[in-house]
Amino acid sequence: MNNETISREALIALSLKHNGNFYEIYQAIVNKEPISVSEIIKYTKQLEYNTITMLDDDYPIKLKELTNPPIVLYYEGNPTLFDDANANLDIDTFSNGIRLYSTFNESLEQPYMIACENHEYLKNLMNFMKNMDNSLNEINQTLASNRPEPDEIKVLIIEPDKHPYEATIPNKLKSFQSIVGGHIEEVYIDDHTAIICNDEGKINNLKANRSIGNDIIAGTFIICKAESDVDFWESLDDNQILKFTNMFFDVEEHDQSELLDKLKFNFHII
Repeated sequence: MNNETISREALIALSLKHNGNFYEIYQAIVNKEPISVSEIIKYTKQLEYNTITMLDDDYPIKLKELTNPPIVLYYEGNPTLFDDANANLDIDTFSNGIRLYSTFNESLEQPYMIACENHEYLKNLMNFMKNMDNSLNEINQTLASNRPEPDEIKVLIIEPDKHPYEATIPNKLKSFQSIVGGHIEEVYIDDHTAIICNDEGKINNLKANRSIGNDIIAGTFIICKAESDVDFWESLDDNQILKFTNMFFDVEEHDQSELLDKLKFNFHII
């Protein structure tokens, strides 16, 4: 294919016109099938996804190595994954010859890429996945709402002048109040975890413990799992225990006078 014989927009229009069929698009190019500016505008108006074409300088090397590399691809996700050495490229072929490409690398911020030669196939697939995801979320919310409240939970306890330690405690309000030494306050530190601390720790001049952002927690506090879709606390998992043990491992020294300026908690999401 000669890059000078056809524009990128015309190539995409031909792909849409021939529904992503490789051989029909190839024959249209070889035979110099005419396509007007108005047709190009009409077809490209349909675009809802990003495109990769054989005319692009950054056309993926892995695709070039295929026997019949796709002429135009419509994709959702991270296109650099095509040539990512840590991501396997999966190719599935529909009964009519249209190919679907997918790859995944969980270590990346944008970990997936799904591409197809047929724009409508990709659109239908993404809508199906979105609906499936919504259905799974509804199922998970239903399961969560029906989840029984545990009698005991595994938590981290952080006392002043001590390293964090793991404990299994009764999942009762009085148990939490006993550990923190009074009325409690719950503060989320991420989407799945909460700090349970003394609501009047600063007012009662409890010993300064750990700093969070620009604030200081006074007195002993507890870290437990706290999901937004349930109204009770749960056990920390192993990853949470490791994460928050490391986060609060160092014992901190604070002057009690520092608490006077921080009588109102101002937590920052970690």
